[in-house]
Amino acid sequence: MTQIGLFIADLHPTAPGDEEPANAEPNALPPETEPSASGPKLKLSSSDINPPGIQRHVVEHIMKNEEGVVYQRLRAFSGRLPRPNHESDYETWRTGVDLMMSDPSVSDLQRSRRIVESLLPPAADVVKHLRFDTMPAEYLDTLDSAYGTVQDGDELFAKFMDTVQDAGEKASAYLQRLQVALNSALKRGGVIESDINRHLLNQFCRGCWDNTLIAELQLKQKKTQPPPFAQLLLLLRTEEDREAAKTVRMKQHLGPARQKC
Repeated sequence: MTQIGLFIADLHPTAPGDEEPANAEPNALPPETEPSASGPKLKLSSSDINPPGIQRHVVEHIMKNEEGVVYQRLRAFSGRLPRPNHESDYETWRTGVDLMMSDPSVSDLQRSRRIVESLLPPAADVVKHLRFDTMPAEYLDTLDSAYGTVQDGDELFAKFMDTVQDAGEKASAYLQRLQVALNSALKRGGVIESDINRHLLNQFCRGCWDNTLIAELQLKQKKTQPPPFAQLLLLLRTEEDREAAKTVRMKQHLGPARQKC
């Protein structure tokens, strides 16, 4: 047996320092802290990899997402006159509600809750008699009766046709004001949706006092195929930014020349 053991040792020589202690158990695993060529091995628990605080935050986020409370809150509306600076007017508030109503991931109960949460007195008092499980459409019907426009579509479209650019108003701001007025007429049936772009461009060319801008962008030539609101707004803002940058360069160039004179 001794000769057999020596023969096996010759076949598998042991490097210096690798001798196992005499009391070592066969097939024993090395300790976790034994150094290796790549450094000491650290034993990490599941709590080290995923701390409880992070786990709780993730769970709360998932729960909130399922409940729908992570969506952006509606702007506050009270119906007070004059309107406070931090509040929106009814048409702006109503537009935000319409966007929420078109989101299929928001339930009717969540919609009603978000509508109520955005209201301040006296608007909140108008719907105070409604139950908590009232459908959002009933909330909106009640609020429309109290704060919505009472003008019909034809009157709103005539108002749109009389809207012109104010003194000092940027062309892009004027276009946005036209868009709001035209959308109001559309909601009340004063104009059909397929004619929106045509009416918007025509009225902008009529009511904008900057003829140089209209000629530069060749807007009158676009009347046969009017661009949508977003594209037209981008054209105006790009041109306004270009003119503003040119004005700054001119002031920087002419400023020192005037001082020398």
